[in-house]
Amino acid sequence: MALLDAFRRWRRADQTRSEQLLQASEIRYRRLFETAKDGILILDAISGSIVDSNPFIQDLLGFTADELEGKRLSEIGVFRDKASAEAAFAELQTAGYIRYEDLPLQARDGRQVEVEFVSNVYQAGATRVIQCNVRDVTERKRSEREIQVLSRLPAESPDVVLRASRDGAILYANAASAPLLAAWGCGVGGTIPGDWPSWTAEALRSGARRQVEVQAGSRVYDCLLAPIAEGTYVNVYGRDVTSHKKLERELRQSQKMEAVARLAGGVAHDFNNLLGVITGYAELLVRQLPEESPYRKKLEHILKASDRATALTHQLLAFGRRQVLQPRVLMLASVVTEVKEMLRHVIREDIEIVTRCAPDLWPVLADPSQIEQVLVNLAINARDAMPDGGRLTFDLTNAAEVTFAPNGLGNGARGPHVVLAVSDTGHGMEEKTLSRLFEPFFTTKESGKGTGLGLATVYGIVRQSGGHIEVESAPGRGSTFRVYLPRAAAATQPALAARGTEADQAARHGSETILLVEDENALRLVLSETLGEAGYTILSASSCIEAVALARAHPGRIHVLLTDVIMPEMNGLALVEQIRSVRPDVTVLFMSGYTDDVLGQVLDPGVHFLQKPFLREVLLRKIRDVLGG
Repeated sequence: MALLDAFRRWRRADQTRSEQLLQASEIRYRRLFETAKDGILILDAISGSIVDSNPFIQDLLGFTADELEGKRLSEIGVFRDKASAEAAFAELQTAGYIRYEDLPLQARDGRQVEVEFVSNVYQAGATRVIQCNVRDVTERKRSEREIQVLSRLPAESPDVVLRASRDGAILYANAASAPLLAAWGCGVGGTIPGDWPSWTAEALRSGARRQVEVQAGSRVYDCLLAPIAEGTYVNVYGRDVTSHKKLERELRQSQKMEAVARLAGGVAHDFNNLLGVITGYAELLVRQLPEESPYRKKLEHILKASDRATALTHQLLAFGRRQVLQPRVLMLASVVTEVKEMLRHVIREDIEIVTRCAPDLWPVLADPSQIEQVLVNLAINARDAMPDGGRLTFDLTNAAEVTFAPNGLGNGARGPHVVLAVSDTGHGMEEKTLSRLFEPFFTTKESGKGTGLGLATVYGIVRQSGGHIEVESAPGRGSTFRVYLPRAAAATQPALAARGTEADQAARHGSETILLVEDENALRLVLSETLGEAGYTILSASSCIEAVALARAHPGRIHVLLTDVIMPEMNGLALVEQIRSVRPDVTVLFMSGYTDDVLGQVLDPGVHFLQKPFLREVLLRKIRDVLGG
């Protein structure tokens, strides 16, 4: 009996221990279930409805435990639709286990979540249940996609991306590297030629980045060598800077040309006054000496040298866009026709001159004398390019709409233009020559055969006229210069300046009274003598104050006020106001040796103007013009 009682006590104690262990196990499981960092759903294996859920899945889905209980997976957004959920449930019943790497899940509030879904069937006592583990992998998937995007960057980059070993062997090259590798004559696995092995080795040794400029065929690359921390290879990031380098050269060229232009403009005023004195007195002496005088020939040499100096100054000012233009509405066809007749004296007989003009050619606003200079300079340039003869063609057309590149040789204006194309069948030019073509003093001719200012002058005149110039040439294929001039907006009747004959020049004399105002003493004296010799009565003033006093004191009429523009006390416009307060009917003719960038701030367009230095006949003709004679 005692033995039976002892057995019963042991059995009750063992049952109690088992119950305690089971309770402890259930507590541990529940704690793990409640605190798990993954979502857990317990489903009835028969119905597929939820019988339990942990807080993590409740928070992830946005449901309470009571709201989840009894629902199927398709009802809480775990699958896209009911059919997908039923298919997964059927597979689970058969296989006992399913796993989805990136199952889409939609929370109650509409949030899209990517989850890793693992589910298996197990026996819980007498009941078969399904445990679903749900892990939020949204951030991980986003990071993976970012890594994939970043991993594609080198391959998709429009710039060169290379990886090179310590000895300069290419370990990786993206598609943009193909032109560079082709120029090097090697591919992945090959060794970069030149100094690259020493560059990569030095970069890895020092750990410092290095910038290098690489010439590969006709292309230039700016490359950055970036050593990787492990010290086994160097990443090379390169950019094709060929166009950038070209723009840099063009900018330096433009700055150099601008410097020459500023220099020309800076000395123009004083130099023009000096040339005016030299030319004026030489012309007076030539006219006063008899034909047989031994000094006449010497004076004529002085005049020729003065003319060449004057032309050189005008060319420099034209190049620098600082000469004073006197534009008018004109037809380019008329200018070309007139210049063509003149060119027959300077173009050899073995060169055929052809002109073609589109019907209804538009007018342009330009200075006819400057356009003539453009045509003559381009024609002479073409003549020199055809030593064995050929064809010189002037082609005039309308262009309804043109757009020029910002770095082109012009003002880059849009809109309708008249196009003047001057073509030759000469030897053409290579790229190196074309890049310096409009540079002042650049010439391909022999020493003493050219000043190098012809095309620089063309460039300056075209730009100052608001136009654009392009050149197309290749060795053995001739050259074509295209000058674009904006269509004239004004409806004024086109006109050309009339050329004077010898009879006209002989008749340019008068008896009117001219008030001459010039602060440069020597120039004032020679102008007084020149005009006096032509029959005019001269009132000479060395300052604005003296000029106003003469205007008030002179008893007769003063027909013309011939005045400098820039003077010490006041400018020419202010002087005109004071003179016209006492002489309202006086006609004004301005003259100056200053450049357009200075005079443009003082003079209004359309005034009568003479650019110093000028010849006697030019002065006398202008006087008659302003007097209406």
